[in-house]
Amino acid sequence: MNFFSVINWKIISFFGKNKLINRSYIYLIIVPMLAKLFSKIQSPIEFSLGGEVMHLMLTLPFSWKLFFFSALVFTIGAILYNLIAPSIIKENMSFGEFLIDRKNHSHIVMYREELGISEEKIKSWGIDVNALLSTQITFGSEIGGLKFTFYEEQWKNKIAEDKMEIFKLSERNLKNKNLTKDDQLESAFWVIYNYAIQCRKTLLVITALFYLAGFIMITIVFIQSVIEVIKWV
Repeated sequence: MNFFSVINWKIISFFGKNKLINRSYIYLIIVPMLAKLFSKIQSPIEFSLGGEVMHLMLTLPFSWKLFFFSALVFTIGAILYNLIAPSIIKENMSFGEFLIDRKNHSHIVMYREELGISEEKIKSWGIDVNALLSTQITFGSEIGGLKFTFYEEQWKNKIAEDKMEIFKLSERNLKNKNLTKDDQLESAFWVIYNYAIQCRKTLLVITALFYLAGFIMITIVFIQSVIEVIKWV
């Protein structure tokens, strides 16, 4: 099992599309306001209850502070997700949802181009698009094909090769006359979708870490709350 089969944009979209997490920024306002309010009130407050003097401490408990930081990292994670995650992931849980929203060929092309996969980009690499689509071009010396060396860094060449392969597969599916219109869209959709869930790997990992940190902190707050309740039982 590879790391990106566990951590990918599809998994992260569970957090990115969660309404509660997306609204956690509210606590970035509420908690500091409470802290400021408590700082202006002399603590502890003494009051009498049933003839006994009680003391009320007006300070933010540790769990509230942790809750604030969890809201902070969740908010940063949500910002990164909404800015960086591929639209095909953010807008569609499946091809069925794509069809329900009555999306079409132009949406497939838009999703593909957003990932930096376009005819113009391929031409800028010195590749004949017609030759690419007619399978006259394959990449990588390990399969006995043409070695693509447009960039000086090999990892950039590998990314370009992957993008050309996605363009070739998706474009062929969209133009396959042996398939129905919906089948053409579905085949192209999954080619792009499966590429998109693991793209932008560095930013993917950073976004996942923010969500993970928020999840860990909110879990600690929850456990502390349960322990406090048990103490009072």
